[in-house]
Amino acid sequence: MRIVQLDLIRGIALLGIFAINITLFAYSETGQIEFYSQLGEYFPTMENGLGSFLYGHLMLTIYTIVQVFFSQKMMTLFSFLFGASIILITEKLDQKGINSLSIFYRRNFWLMILGVLHLLVWYGDILFVYAVSGFLLYPLRRLNARTLIFLSVPLYFICILYVGPALSAHYYDSSIAATISSLSFEHLKLIKYFTLSLANMLIGMALYKVGYVLGKSSLKSYRNWAIWGLVFGLALQGAALFMGTAYGIFVDLNNLASILQALSYIGIIVLWSQSNKLPWLQMRLQAIGRAALTHYLLQTLISVLLFYPLFLNLRSLELDFLQQFGVVIGVWGLQLCIGSILMDKLKFGPVEWLWRSLYYWQRQPFRR
Repeated sequence: MRIVQLDLIRGIALLGIFAINITLFAYSETGQIEFYSQLGEYFPTMENGLGSFLYGHLMLTIYTIVQVFFSQKMMTLFSFLFGASIILITEKLDQKGINSLSIFYRRNFWLMILGVLHLLVWYGDILFVYAVSGFLLYPLRRLNARTLIFLSVPLYFICILYVGPALSAHYYDSSIAATISSLSFEHLKLIKYFTLSLANMLIGMALYKVGYVLGKSSLKSYRNWAIWGLVFGLALQGAALFMGTAYGIFVDLNNLASILQALSYIGIIVLWSQSNKLPWLQMRLQAIGRAALTHYLLQTLISVLLFYPLFLNLRSLELDFLQQFGVVIGVWGLQLCIGSILMDKLKFGPVEWLWRSLYYWQRQPFRR
């Protein structure tokens, strides 16, 4: 039986991730660093007229909202769910008397292969990292929630005190980057992806153990996290900004803020799922969550067709962030439209069906 809260959270997280990934498609890796550097220095003036002034402020407002509420928060949310799924899947298999070890490792092996194929198309893939992380975390699935959280702490410290500041320096001031770390931008990103993914999945496993991601906690708990997780997450981001601008101290508190905000978002989403508000939108988001892998790769397919030189080559236009966000809104609309249509006719998303057939090594039912 599907857990609707998980599908709803997953659907929202997947759409939110695309708001961050869009710049990775719109610019090359080197172009991306230049884009963020210029954006950080940009401030609209009246020199080019009122229209340009208002447009510039709107762009910076949208960019700020995305950075504050989406950047790393949606990936943290998605990683929580992947960690929770490690226990969810293996528990179901164990209850059926099926060897969870062989199926789980086949599942992650084929996810890793999908990740490798995806990497050949786009350098921003996360599937490979998730698959490898899953291999490492499977033996820890029986630990209690407190131990899982304890194991995540040193991984977060690595990102908060070292990797995060070094990456921020690469984005905004390459001269400072060399004083923080001798590692290249690519190596730092790889370390960040792996350490954060492992840490967040450990938290996700703990959240499954206590029932928080399953909608089993008290309403009071969800309300408290919904409010205070967001308040303290925003406060941490503000503190990091103040320390960087006023004192030149680079500490990536966004990593910690992302945990708190992701917990807040879960609280908000669970409370929403238990209400009667916008049921049509909940159903469409749940449909996306049920076929998250298909929709993740669909975002890549659309973006490749739009931005890559072999196709429409919008990358050559060097779209500003507001234009990029216009693409995001369009893709969101498309996915919300086709998601429920797809899942009304099919038992699984097309990629999920292929994946399940491979790791069970048996053709799975496809149509309803």
